[in-house]
Amino acid sequence: MNDKSKNNENETLLSLFGDGDPLVMKQVYKDSFRQVAAMVLRNSGSMDDAKDIFQEAMVSLFQNVRDGKYQPSASISTYIYAIARYRWINQLKGKSRLAISPLTDEENVEETDDLSESLEQSRKVVVLTEALKMLTERERKLIELIGNGSSMKEISKEMEFESEGYARLYRLRVFEKLKYRIFEIAKKDE
Repeated sequence: MNDKSKNNENETLLSLFGDGDPLVMKQVYKDSFRQVAAMVLRNSGSMDDAKDIFQEAMVSLFQNVRDGKYQPSASISTYIYAIARYRWINQLKGKSRLAISPLTDEENVEETDDLSESLEQSRKVVVLTEALKMLTERERKLIELIGNGSSMKEISKEMEFESEGYARLYRLRVFEKLKYRIFEIAKKDE
């Protein structure tokens, strides 16, 4: 397909999209969601985060098309991905702490359609679970507190550290140890 016919197809899709055509919206979703979800999941997000970010990107595209602000210089899926990426980066920047969402089999495996993706997600969950078991109780408690959104000040007090600086240093050491264990287990499984 040449560039001119791609542009005509994009313009037709945009016109129907701006009119709120449900079939076109469904097609845009089908063409674009996986990319956005993969980007969010790779960058500390959950499937719910991916859905929220994708929805925001779709609304932005809809408003831009309706208001005549969208100039089709790239495919619709590329435009949606760019909006979603920008919004996700801003959302991550807005978080003042490292957020670790609890891993559950339903959230990380059930949402994917592709069998190979499901198997890969399952393998990651198993590896992470094994690596967490290799940590001490105190190290797991730190990870749990971080995952629950506790500040360094709260963690220092809860774990009876001398200072927030020591809590940050301990966090760094624990995550390095966890990362090492994950690589160790993954290498053993190969």
